[in-house]
This record gives sequence, C-alpha cells and structure tokens, in this order.
Amino acid sequence: MKTLTKKTHIAKVRQANREGIQQVCHLLQCSEQDYCNYIFDQYCKFIEDRYKGFPDVVANKILFSPVFRGVFNNAVASRDEAEFIPFAVDVTEEITIVNSSGDLDVIEAIPLGGDYLVYEWMQIHSYKRLLMDDQFINQFEHCLNLI
Repeated sequence: MKTLTKKTHIAKVRQANREGIQQVCHLLQCSEQDYCNYIFDQYCKFIEDRYKGFPDVVANKILFSPVFRGVFNNAVASRDEAEFIPFAVDVTEEITIVNSSGDLDVIEAIPLGGDYLVYEWMQIHSYKRLLMDDQFINQFEHCLNLI
C-alpha cells in the first residue's frame, strides 16, 4: 500500500518561491544565479546600512541569521508576486486600444529582458526602498527580538 506524504507549509512556500524566481528570470532573461546575486547584494547592503558604525560581530549576527534571511527571502518573493510579475506580464504583451478618434492604436510590448524591465525589478528590490518600508522594518525588528 502506498503512503501519501503531506507537504509541509514551508515546503509549499519554498516551491512557490522557486517557481516565482523562475518566472522572474524568464521575464528578465537572466540566470537564477544573477537573480540570487543581486538579491544577496541587497540583503548585505540593507544590513550594512542599518548597522553602519556597529562592530562587525553585531552585523554578522544578523547577516548570518536564518530567521532574518527567511523573512527577507519571503519579502522578496512577495514583492515579485505582487508588484513585479503582474507589471512585467502586462508590459511584455502588445495591446491594442481605441484612441479618442475611434481608431485602433497598438502599444508595443517591452521585450523580455529589456533594460526597462530590469531597472524596474532592481528598484522594487532596492535595499534603499526597504529602509523606508514600515511593514518590512517592523518584520525586521521582530526578527531582532528572535535573534
């Protein structure tokens, strides 16, 4: 008899995050390594900025915390899903509209991997933007209490 194994919530979240990364990489026409390098760079810069002037041991405790890394990764996945993917899917498809004269106008699609898409994605995930995101800062401060 075959036993069914139930996927844990964490396994489902990880799978959804992987699928999101693959979709973003397709839209940006980049490798998963390029994606991860940029996100990790922003992760490090966020911590460097928040702990400027603190001893390295303090910043490293947070930098190497699996708790904060998980929260950061989930925030990245959430921004990809809520902000970038819907936007990118929309602008990478050619659309036809009716103008004020009643004529049809075609709005050209932005190419996959185009500079505009890459720029928008990088802005969505900029560490500077995170520093001003109250919801993210609240999650970060909650993590500090757990670390």
